[in-house]
Amino acid sequence: MRVVLSTIGRFHSFDLARQLHRHGVLKQIYTGYPRFKLKNERLPQNLIKSYPWIVTPFMGMGRYGAMHGPRRAAMSNFAHLTFDRHVARTLPDCDIFHSLSRYALRAGRAAKARGIRFALDVGSSHVLTFDKLVGEESERYGIEIDRIHRDGIERELEEYQEAEIITVPSLFSYRSFLSHGIPEDRLALVRYGVDTSQFVRQPVEDDGVFRVVFVGALSLRKGVTYLAQAFARANIPNSELVLIGSPQPETERLLEPAKGLNVTITGHIPQPELSAWYSRANVTVLPSIEDGFAIVLLQAMACGSPIVATENSGGPDCIEEGKNGFVVPPRDVDALAEKLVWFAENREAAREMQAPAIASAQAMSGIDRYGNEMVQVYENLLARPR
Repeated sequence: MRVVLSTIGRFHSFDLARQLHRHGVLKQIYTGYPRFKLKNERLPQNLIKSYPWIVTPFMGMGRYGAMHGPRRAAMSNFAHLTFDRHVARTLPDCDIFHSLSRYALRAGRAAKARGIRFALDVGSSHVLTFDKLVGEESERYGIEIDRIHRDGIERELEEYQEAEIITVPSLFSYRSFLSHGIPEDRLALVRYGVDTSQFVRQPVEDDGVFRVVFVGALSLRKGVTYLAQAFARANIPNSELVLIGSPQPETERLLEPAKGLNVTITGHIPQPELSAWYSRANVTVLPSIEDGFAIVLLQAMACGSPIVATENSGGPDCIEEGKNGFVVPPRDVDALAEKLVWFAENREAAREMQAPAIASAQAMSGIDRYGNEMVQVYENLLARPR
């Protein structure tokens, strides 16, 4: 078996690439990232095909606020099209082509025309569910945010029809596809994994501060405004809200409900340094409106942090209610605030969640498990009649 992966960035695809290399089946991974950003990916350089000419300038302009809204969506769409055309032109001989969605249509069709099996990797909910949820938030707050370009939506819908199997990371994502008529036999649920040797609980001193930690983009989609409201409503003495991630154009407005409170914005923190922050957390919270599967949940659990997450985040896939955390409905400020207060008032019970959280992470989030399950998906696909 020879597998080619395609990802415009890094995401979870490089975790999968390392696993496929371990199994001896990785032929190549395409990425829009420049090579200098991939030196620590622990893969032979000859297996990485970098095509950064459009993608890297786009990411740079977006990161430094040079564009957002419709202009950013249009540029993103152009980057996706350009990347897809490049992969379609240069795709090597292989048995399976597995690409992240929205830039796989031409390459997927080219693969199928050559007898290569086409698998699509969707890291979010169904694109129509995604667009609806994000669109509702944009209208609710009157904030112009980055929406998927209309051409990108249509292209992804076509990819769903072309793909022979669609891999999804959570029950939330899986059910969104079923709700839009994608049959079960074209879906494979493979939850992401994390390297539990990298994410380990660190020794930390108890400074008496009740610390709520969030990791992710400080965006409307990630629900940070509901966390800000809940933190203010909970009004816990000697508490701190730590927001780890990149600010977005809308971030300042989203955090207004917690203005004047003890809120720390760290900006981006490299993954090797996250374990210490998870270990300091009394609770890690992910209030997402839409998240295919938030790997930060597994990272936090592996470091012994109990978690609170919404139903739309992958939380139900890894949370055992009351044992290692809690699941709450999206947009429910009262439920979030209630859980924050519970953790503050029941600190001994919360500490007793640390060991179950670590055990759960080790049981379900091991990176080898992720690779093994995906290889099984490939074997099943190759065994199917065309």
